[in-house]
Amino acid sequence: MRLPANRRPAFTLIELIVVLGIIALLATLSVAGVMRVQKAQREINSDRTLRAVQIGLDQQYKAAVDKIATENPHDLIVQATMNANGAPDMTRAKALHMKLRLRQEFPQNYAEARFQFPAPYAALNAQYGPKPVYIAAIGAGNGTPTTEAAALLIVVLSQTRNGVTFNVKEAGPVDTIDVGGKQVPVLVDAWGTPLCFRRWATDAEPDARDELNTTPFVTQQQLAAGNCDPADREGKLRQAWIGKPIALTWFVQPLPQVADPFDGRNRGPFVMSAGQDKNYATPDDLFSFRLQQAGKGN
Repeated sequence: MRLPANRRPAFTLIELIVVLGIIALLATLSVAGVMRVQKAQREINSDRTLRAVQIGLDQQYKAAVDKIATENPHDLIVQATMNANGAPDMTRAKALHMKLRLRQEFPQNYAEARFQFPAPYAALNAQYGPKPVYIAAIGAGNGTPTTEAAALLIVVLSQTRNGVTFNVKEAGPVDTIDVGGKQVPVLVDAWGTPLCFRRWATDAEPDARDELNTTPFVTQQQLAAGNCDPADREGKLRQAWIGKPIALTWFVQPLPQVADPFDGRNRGPFVMSAGQDKNYATPDDLFSFRLQQAGKGN
């Protein structure tokens, strides 16, 4: 049956609206598909950078640990780590020495890089105090926890430790940002956001901290004993000792979001990307340590 002539234009308009609706739907689906592909590719590119940086960080960290293990703790550290009965414990002294030297070599914020021991422990600054290379790189200003960590990452990776070097320029894209009034180079992810360095996952980052204390990052034996900290494998720092109260403040002051630096937890080191939303501490963050387990950062 043919429609009356006066109804045909209306029918044509409906058809046009339907066609336009289909086109709009297809366009939306196409744009969404393209965005998903772009996001996936950026994650792949960021994972590639994270993997390269983590390899360099692991090499530098191992070289530092190997060298530090051959060093003698300062006499004040030996005295501070004595048992409650006054007997020296060199295993504990070397564990604290390792932690102090690793902070000196791998500071994750400017307060750590600048940290100096107050009296009556000022003599420790000669062995564990600020490194001139970091002071020269960061200047006198301050940034945010993430921008400071990003700025320090390149300085950390650019050092030669125990004969080990790393070419930062080959690890991934580099940009320049302002941190405390000083222009500094930083490694960036595929979204152009600076990569954030963590020697320790803080208590404000429980997802990373807790994940690092599961297999394959620690063994079942370590979990059972509660000694997952690679710098204190025997858990000596977890025990009571003469200088523990003052030693706790040495770490908590520069890094206030770690309530107990001697809690036996494994906290890193690792590198992280803020992901697509460009905000840290959100579900889409990418972590270099996850590449070891899942092959991708998120």
